Amino acid sequence: MKPANKLLSSSIINNAGKRYFALDVITANSIIKIQLKNTPATNRSIKKALNKHRNLDLQSLRSFSNSQRNLDKDDKDKKDEKINKTNLDKIKEMTGFKESTKGDDKKDSSDPESNSEDAHDDQIPSVYPPVMALRIYKQPLLPGLAKPLVVSDPDIVETLTKCIENNQFYVSVFLNKDKDGTPNKKLNKEHADRFTSADEVYNVGTICEISHVYESQAGNSTLLLYPHNRVKLSEIIKTPDLEERSLSEEIAKLKENDGKTDEPKDETKESFLMNENVTVAKVSVLNDNELESNPTIRALTSEILKSLKACASVNFPLREEISALAEALDSLSSNQDKHPGKIADFAANVTASSAEEIQAVLEELDIEKRLLKALELVKQEMMNAELQTKLSKSMDERIRKRQHESLLYDQMKAIKAELGIDDGKPKVIEKLAKKAKEMKLPEHVQTVFDEEMDKMKTMETSTEFTNTRNYVEWILNIPWNKFSKDQFNVKKAREILDKKHYGMQDVKDRILEFIAVSKLQGKSKGQIVCLVGPPGVGKTSIGKCIAESLNRKFYRFAVGGLSDISEIKGHRRTYVGALPGRLIEGLKQAKTMNPLIMIDEIDKIAENGIRGSPSSALLEALDPEQNDTFMDHYIDIPVDMSKVLFICTANSLSTIPRPLLDRMEVIEVSGYTQYEKLEITKRYIEPASKKKHGLKNVDIHIEDEAIKEILKGYCPESGVRTLKQHVDKIYRKLAYKIVEEHPEAEVKSQEQTQVEPELVDKTPEQIEKETENKVNSILDSIEKGKRPEKSSVNDTPKKTEQDDDEVEIEIVEGDENAAAAKFEIPSDYSRVVKKENLQSLLGTAYFTKDRIYEQPPVGVIPGLAAGSMGGSLLYVESCITQPLIYSSSAHYQATGSLKDVIKESTDIAYSFTKMFLAKKFPHNRFFEKANIHTHFPAGAVPKDGPSAGVTITTSLLSLALNKPIINTVAMTGEISLTGKVGAIGGLKEKTMAAKRGGMTDIIFPKDNMAQWDEIPDVVKEGIKAHPVDFYEEIYDYLFGTVSADEGNTVWKKEFDAIDKKKKK
Repeated sequence: MKPANKLLSSSIINNAGKRYFALDVITANSIIKIQLKNTPATNRSIKKALNKHRNLDLQSLRSFSNSQRNLDKDDKDKKDEKINKTNLDKIKEMTGFKESTKGDDKKDSSDPESNSEDAHDDQIPSVYPPVMALRIYKQPLLPGLAKPLVVSDPDIVETLTKCIENNQFYVSVFLNKDKDGTPNKKLNKEHADRFTSADEVYNVGTICEISHVYESQAGNSTLLLYPHNRVKLSEIIKTPDLEERSLSEEIAKLKENDGKTDEPKDETKESFLMNENVTVAKVSVLNDNELESNPTIRALTSEILKSLKACASVNFPLREEISALAEALDSLSSNQDKHPGKIADFAANVTASSAEEIQAVLEELDIEKRLLKALELVKQEMMNAELQTKLSKSMDERIRKRQHESLLYDQMKAIKAELGIDDGKPKVIEKLAKKAKEMKLPEHVQTVFDEEMDKMKTMETSTEFTNTRNYVEWILNIPWNKFSKDQFNVKKAREILDKKHYGMQDVKDRILEFIAVSKLQGKSKGQIVCLVGPPGVGKTSIGKCIAESLNRKFYRFAVGGLSDISEIKGHRRTYVGALPGRLIEGLKQAKTMNPLIMIDEIDKIAENGIRGSPSSALLEALDPEQNDTFMDHYIDIPVDMSKVLFICTANSLSTIPRPLLDRMEVIEVSGYTQYEKLEITKRYIEPASKKKHGLKNVDIHIEDEAIKEILKGYCPESGVRTLKQHVDKIYRKLAYKIVEEHPEAEVKSQEQTQVEPELVDKTPEQIEKETENKVNSILDSIEKGKRPEKSSVNDTPKKTEQDDDEVEIEIVEGDENAAAAKFEIPSDYSRVVKKENLQSLLGTAYFTKDRIYEQPPVGVIPGLAAGSMGGSLLYVESCITQPLIYSSSAHYQATGSLKDVIKESTDIAYSFTKMFLAKKFPHNRFFEKANIHTHFPAGAVPKDGPSAGVTITTSLLSLALNKPIINTVAMTGEISLTGKVGAIGGLKEKTMAAKRGGMTDIIFPKDNMAQWDEIPDVVKEGIKAHPVDFYEEIYDYLFGTVSADEGNTVWKKEFDAIDKKKKK
């Protein structure tokens, strides 16, 4: 028996570009060093000899290359073949291996299955011993393409070294997954490459051959792995010990292992793995499902190869990888029917798909399905590559355009400098510095200015320079240390206010108080005033008058519907086009630091806008304690706004945020009385309207009775805006009638009356001769086919049908009145617009009367309401919807476009009325069976507020007692469940509405007596006040004549019938 031979080591070496195997084989007597050429025949012979006869289980001696480019295919080198054959014979002699006979060779060669088995045996073994299992994280490895793998676990690095020393070149790799089956991207750095359970990884992985190991100084190792085949994790036969132990526990474990040194050891090649702290697993090879070539397979394969080549042309990151394997692609594409699975694996391998998608390709054993999945991944990669290319081209185009603009800008500067008109950076900086020196900026502003100027001097990019220049210009546009001289003359201020505004005494008094205080202190401080009132009462126009009386600049901006905080505090300087807010704009426009800034419609500002809260942004500006250091986002420098007089306007206080309302002094601007509107019309509206319509010096006016009729029938609201529109309409009609009645007064324009200078001082014979010459010249030009340059005076061109539809428009040079014909109104013209003329001028009156009922029926009570449009009569109507019979049941409903507060008032009034009636008339059982409906007329108009409480209560009591009230009483007040009448608002407007409606008595809460005393006597004239504290007082005034017997028996007949039927 021959002594056992043992393979000590093997390595792959390169010699002149050819690959060889260097083998060290030990025999009983010596060690033989053999160098063999790396060819398929050599690999097959050595493996059969060593594995079959010496049980060394040598797994592979093949070349671990990504392609077959390095394999020596030069069979002409006879010398190498001779050396290779001699060394191979030595191996056969040592091992006692005999090649098969010629007959066997023929038999093998004639058997295609045998050939295929040999070829497959040359590639990979079909059965693997237990191997080390590694966990990977990024993406699984597919057969056919070598991949690097970084290993950081020191135990695995040590075990890999032992594997190579023991000729164990195979490891299995599996993709990590979470408990829910998804890849885990949170790496455990200490035990990242090991796993203890099959549930931690996917059960399908790859068996890989270790091609090379690269060690780094950081302690990590990089493996170059060549994946051979798909494998399934059959069993984990050895799990690593990942528990953390103390030093004493480690020493005890080492002693325990030393005690086992005498035990017999397994001499098998892979037995050393069982002693290492790594994962050892048994794996089984997964072979592809058998599938004959068909048109679908060929089509999918061709499409994948076509897409891969197209992807290589546009996908720059993958171009090198795909090009490096071009020879492999060509070899595969030349025999597509035999390698469709390899083509699918290669296609999926080169894409940047997710780990889940590549794992799905790895687990798929059906070739056709695998090709479909791989094609989908390649198409996705192709789409991503095309999109990246498109974006790259777009970015290149933008950069090229910007560079071109920069080049043109530089050329333009050079041309300007050559022509001596250079307005470039040096001159701009010089102008800004000169302007800043003249302004004498505050110290903190000067510091920022100097910093920005230093930046501008070093800037080259035009965009950055422009942005900084705009910012510096805005700093210089703010009027630092510039103030208008306040006018502290109270008498002069009063004259200005009275001259341009009638009424509004509260506002005028507040401004005069401000002037008086400023005069006593010798300086003025900013104030924040809010004017609240209905539309058209002059809130906005009084602002200009106040500014004039104080000798201040005026700036107004409206915030109605504003939803962007940048409108108040400016944009941040993070992008091109940023601007300061409206407040800084106001200082720039006013050119002083103490203007009057009017913030119009502040009640309509958005509290929570799409870009912040503008109402919150106003808190800083309207707070006297902090607006001396107001910070605009764009300017980013403290700006002193404490000298600014802010006047805000609003129609209602209910929509203004409470924190903002607390910062303002509220002055209510109530609606005008009829007398006030009459005076306003005569003093301001009528003269302005006459001037506007060209009737300034004409003896035309509207008599007082006609104005009163306009106020009553056409515009009864509190303001005068609609009144102004109606007065304008009257004067427009009058202007038209004047022009229509005096057509002879229209004179010809200057062009029509002008005489041609060449016709002056000429005899008729000369004129006739010149005319004949012009006609002859025109005829000659027509015969020659030329158009005459100038037509004769007597030439009249013949018009076609098309010319009849065209309108000739004469265009003249000069101002807008250059072509206007002058109209002279006869000096004796005079006209008075009387009450009887209004229908022909304005049409039928809209409002014939405020009172709907001359005598309100049972259940109908006139109330009083005040809204943004002023005061009005608000009737409350109640009725029972069905007779009081046995089958009826109590029910209550209210209609009329009611909102939440007034709905609550109806419920409170209904509950209180039932309680009040039960106490007053206990035998009145009206509410036991009454189905009541309460309605507020003008159903299209939304109604809200608690002030209708006493009116609703009175309406229900009138229905329950079947008794109407007197027709000259109107009421307002909030009702509580105890009968307390609460305070209301808008008493002046409600009083005027009652007066317009012909009411002589008003019932209102006693808590509003202070407001009643402030109402002008002209408004209260003819109105009797009835202030009340509890509803009992209203009942005594309206229903005091109802006796106890009458109140208890009013519905006796109906309820007797109900009781009678109930007994039956």
